[in-house]
Amino acid sequence: MTYTTRIEAFAATLLACVGLLFAPVSIAGDKVIAARYAGVGYYTSVDTNGDGLNVGITIADWQGTFGQAQLAITTEWFVFPRACRDGYDVPLALVNSAALATFADQSQLFAFSRNGWLCLSSSTGAYYGEVYGIYNGGTGRFMDATGSYTTKFEGQSLDPTIGFRSIRATIEGSLTNP
Repeated sequence: MTYTTRIEAFAATLLACVGLLFAPVSIAGDKVIAARYAGVGYYTSVDTNGDGLNVGITIADWQGTFGQAQLAITTEWFVFPRACRDGYDVPLALVNSAALATFADQSQLFAFSRNGWLCLSSSTGAYYGEVYGIYNGGTGRFMDATGSYTTKFEGQSLDPTIGFRSIRATIEGSLTNP
């Protein structure tokens, strides 16, 4: 190895070490989450606030960050005035939501929210909305996970008597898993 080659190798090594020293902390623990899911939902007989709108359960397949997962979500809504697109005449706000994503390695990620909205068309059964929430723990690789997310969703009521419906959604957020 010549003297010039040694200096170049030393400079490259030094540059790599300095780069690691000043690399953002987010590389170690923060992860941007981008995912989508699709599935079905239906209503239960549970109404926690007595307004006649029952808790719904959604079962969906998640694809995106961290791979594929099975997603289960509970939501309860209440009528709350807000502006909706033309043809969507029932504005709703979120009472409470909890979600559980189970991945192939059996690790589970927990999510919770009390902030969101939904607009429903009483004539067609179509709906759309957004939910904003937090990630707070889980099992396996998500045991100490924390973070936040936004879900944008849309769907169609298929059987209003039992609340059977379709749903498609995207999820964006961040997760810190120390």
